[in-house]
Amino acid sequence: MSKTEHNLGSKHSTKHTPLDIDRATPTYKVPVVDRSILEKLEYLDRRSGNPGETGDYSWSDRWPPLVTRIPESKFSSMRYVSYSETSDLCGPHSPSQRPCRFLVPYRIAGQESTARIHLLQMISLAHILNRTFVLPNVGKSRLGACLGWDFTVYYDTSGLDKQEIQYAKIEVLKSWIDLQHASRVWSQSTIVGQLIILDEKPKPVLEMNNLNNQLHPKDDGDALLYVSDMESLPDMGCFSTWFENLDMSFHNPVSFNIVSPTKIAPVGMENQLRDAFRRAAGWQKTWPKTLTSGEEDIGTPTSDPDILVINWDLRHTLLPTPALELRYPARLTDLAKVLAPSGPYLAVQWRMEGIKPEDLSQCAYALVRTLANMLHGSSLTEDVETIWLATDLDTLRLHKSSPKLRRPTDFAQWQDEAMKIIRSAFEPARELASWKLETLNGQLEGPYHTVRNRNGVWIDDSGVRGILDKLIAIDATLFVSGTRKCSRTRYGSPTWINRES
Repeated sequence: MSKTEHNLGSKHSTKHTPLDIDRATPTYKVPVVDRSILEKLEYLDRRSGNPGETGDYSWSDRWPPLVTRIPESKFSSMRYVSYSETSDLCGPHSPSQRPCRFLVPYRIAGQESTARIHLLQMISLAHILNRTFVLPNVGKSRLGACLGWDFTVYYDTSGLDKQEIQYAKIEVLKSWIDLQHASRVWSQSTIVGQLIILDEKPKPVLEMNNLNNQLHPKDDGDALLYVSDMESLPDMGCFSTWFENLDMSFHNPVSFNIVSPTKIAPVGMENQLRDAFRRAAGWQKTWPKTLTSGEEDIGTPTSDPDILVINWDLRHTLLPTPALELRYPARLTDLAKVLAPSGPYLAVQWRMEGIKPEDLSQCAYALVRTLANMLHGSSLTEDVETIWLATDLDTLRLHKSSPKLRRPTDFAQWQDEAMKIIRSAFEPARELASWKLETLNGQLEGPYHTVRNRNGVWIDDSGVRGILDKLIAIDATLFVSGTRKCSRTRYGSPTWINRES
């Protein structure tokens, strides 16, 4: 080894004695530089001087950081976002040149199947308002900003790409907000947001309220919604912490009360929504204000909020259902094909959540009777070999250690008793002895336990399991949902199921 080979950290050549490799080994813990630090270094480099420069580093008086390990990205919503991905999100210099106006789903009411319908409604709303739709996180069969998994765990976004839907991932939006905050420190301007709450109330209730505190669109006919301000911003949990650089205090939170909601989207709602957002979402925090029914000037106009944060608490559709393609990801559809029974099967959907504990046993007996009547002597079921039971019981068991999901002991006992009734019906010499009973949890803990180990913790998410059960049920010969006493009995062909799903 030459003398100069020991001078890599110095600009000037100095004399060194040969290094003793053993004695030179550091005794301290070697620092680890992960992806987040590299992203920060990239950001600081681009923010200093000319962003187009690659950087001419001089290593005098400093030693380059030692990179010992770059951890792999975890399969979750908290992924790292590059500078280029952030800067290309919006604005006149971005590839899309779309305006930096966003619509963020803070929370969407209902579990996955219902929330998915409302998600498409929100995409339509973002299009009406000319805003980029921000994909929510997912988890526990819910959709919202504060959940633990990336949107792609539940859904495939390729259909949105094909239809040129303007959307952004929530972590990219956060990175953009933080970047804008850093660049606007000296100008003391901030990215502002406004909370909009959409809910449903009967019209008589709204008419009984003090109309001086209600703002509703001017219309020749009956108003389809009322808009009212809220005195203070409600606690938004992790959203306020995660989006710490988003100013939610500049605009009052606003409540949109939908009048007399119906299963069919009311005619004229699109125009009233556009007008309501135009009048309410861009008004500075000057309320409460006394209004008369004929007033047009309802506040002090300001620029629209950069970000509309929507709490979608609706049960019915608000807009015509858009013809959007939002499929489940290939990872789940392929897994469902692996886990599904090999021969013809009948799928039963029975959700125990929400059923009175004392009714569970009677529901189980009724389900057994329904299956026995269908399977014995019916030409529709002559080829059926297996009963696939899609139930949330296994999911509840998986989360029994969680304080939020813990059920009283008596409820767990009722659940166990109900499952014993169903399983016993498949024992020799019983009503359903000629058929085999299978469940998702049984497959994952039995012959396909390696699938569970290979796919990681997300496979135990209740939403993922619900999607898998749904995908397996779609390919069934027949489909049964509960019993008349417990829910609503229905069965039909796979074509019928596909249309409903």
